[in-house]
Amino acid sequence: MRAKPPKMLPGMALWGFTALCMAAVVAPTYGDIEPIVDRLTPNGFGLNNDNNSGQPASEFPPAGLVTLDSYVDVTADDNWLCAGMVVQLRNPLASIEYFLDPNGPVLTAPESAGSPSRHVSFVSQPRPRGANSRFRLGGLANIAGGYDPPTPRPQADPTRLNIAWFDEHQPDYPNDGFVGRATIDVSDLLAAQGLGPDELFLGPGRQSFPMAAEIAFAATTVRDPTLRRIDLTRYAVPESASLALLAVSVLMALRRR
Repeated sequence: MRAKPPKMLPGMALWGFTALCMAAVVAPTYGDIEPIVDRLTPNGFGLNNDNNSGQPASEFPPAGLVTLDSYVDVTADDNWLCAGMVVQLRNPLASIEYFLDPNGPVLTAPESAGSPSRHVSFVSQPRPRGANSRFRLGGLANIAGGYDPPTPRPQADPTRLNIAWFDEHQPDYPNDGFVGRATIDVSDLLAAQGLGPDELFLGPGRQSFPMAAEIAFAATTVRDPTLRRIDLTRYAVPESASLALLAVSVLMALRRR
């Protein structure tokens, strides 16, 4: 599959941009931006105030899919600048979902390209999770290439997504919002292990459970050039009540950092 050619960042060489997005250093505090990775399953479980409370069914993926949404939380006096995302699958029974056109994976504005589903992998400008503009031309992102390692084109195949994208600072853009989505088909993995869709634990690395995927998401702002990055690992684990509570606690702790 061949991904669409990336748009070049005006006034900056591609490799200069990807070098910026490669300098992923986690500071003790997030300053002007906090990157968040949030999970949606067929049963809900989003942590950004949209569990199942009044949300349409289309917000949640169909059976067999899990959606990871990347969110940037920016202070009111700043603007999101660029982001990078890497999803590396470690289990052969899982695969990353894309909308494909004749040129390969469509990595931004999938509905404008004809995608019948919102649960595909893509990037956008900051938008509310379910806003139409997130999936259409109003949220079209400028793709710079791959993030880690930096590459002139994004990598998008069934086992790995590596992409960097950026903002052009239009003054009417919202500061906060969802900028990335990775959708993973876990139907075979769940069936093989006898698990339900909510028995996929998302947390920091080096947990003592079988690894299904590794996820990295990083972002920076206009005022704060330090790239803020989080690294998470998805595990296929039968969740007891205490383990489910631990998963929520880990994500909430990440949001408060």
